[in-house]
Amino acid sequence: MKKSMEFFDPPTPPSNDPFVREQEKDLLSNSSLSGRPRREWPVLELPLDYPRSAERPAAKGVQSGRLAAPATGALWQLSREQKQPLSAILLAALQILLHRYTGQTDLLTGFYAGDEERDRAGSGPRPQVLRLTLDPEWGFGALLARVREAVQRAGGIQPPVAADKGLAPEIQVFLNEVTLAEKLRELSGREAEGFSCDWIFNVRAGQNEIELELVFNAVLFGAERMAETLEQFKHLLGQIGRTPRAGLGSFSLLTPAKRALWPDPSRALPEPNYPGVLELFDGWAGRSPGQIAVGQGRREWTYADLADRSRTVARMLRQRNLQPGDVVGLYGQRSFGLIAALLGILRSGGVLLTLDPRQPESRHRAMLEQARA
Repeated sequence: MKKSMEFFDPPTPPSNDPFVREQEKDLLSNSSLSGRPRREWPVLELPLDYPRSAERPAAKGVQSGRLAAPATGALWQLSREQKQPLSAILLAALQILLHRYTGQTDLLTGFYAGDEERDRAGSGPRPQVLRLTLDPEWGFGALLARVREAVQRAGGIQPPVAADKGLAPEIQVFLNEVTLAEKLRELSGREAEGFSCDWIFNVRAGQNEIELELVFNAVLFGAERMAETLEQFKHLLGQIGRTPRAGLGSFSLLTPAKRALWPDPSRALPEPNYPGVLELFDGWAGRSPGQIAVGQGRREWTYADLADRSRTVARMLRQRNLQPGDVVGLYGQRSFGLIAALLGILRSGGVLLTLDPRQPESRHRAMLEQARA
């Protein structure tokens, strides 16, 4: 395994840092992972395209992409500056992606790590688990340090692996080095026996570009959305390379391709022109003055009749020193005069306050007092 892609350095002595001690408690030990009740393990609430069902066998889907040379170079530069392996940066970026997708801060992530002695012995890669409590207020540097510290001190945690079922279903998301891909394919290809992972990110890191592959459970996730998820991961890695000191909240998952489809929240929206009731009525009265506007029994008023009555009401209110914005209470049974008064109040510039005859008089008084009618 290349040194630049190793997850582990030689073990460091125990730390007196309270955060480190807390993280060590949070990390699952080899013994407690298999013995602890499963309800205590964090379960990632990934947004699904299709519901989970034990009756449907899993099916593998794959999306692939490449991180361009400028972004790849920036990540390698960050790796050198921070003296952190590139794999730790990728694992930290994955924590951001999972936090954004789920809203959770207690994250359980799997990864495969090689070991030279195990490779020589033919034992192959070791599935490992990282449990991290993420603080959204951190900067990326703080997150990277926490990830590196947790992985290095815990030495990784081996989740339970059943020979016929693959990994435990609680380990839903994995980050995997492409040099260990045969183990990945062995686990993710057992659709008939139960594909236990939701997502597996395959990574091949070169000096000029990083190849990414997202293996997903196609029974739960649609191919189009998984293609966008991979693009979001690439977009996130590009931002980390450009602004590694930024806060976690400043990183965006909105890719350039999708940004064109989203409205600009800073753009001023034109104010829609919604005509008022009086404007609509006068429009009808102007176009069809002879049409019937209201009727009761054998009595009828045309639009012209109703317009004339409403103007009379408006003149009367102005003569009583009604000012625009003054509240006018309107009380009465359904009638021609009630409708004429309603339009007249609006025409005078007053504010209409209707009083329901079915309500008690005390209610009417309270409404008039509060409205200062």
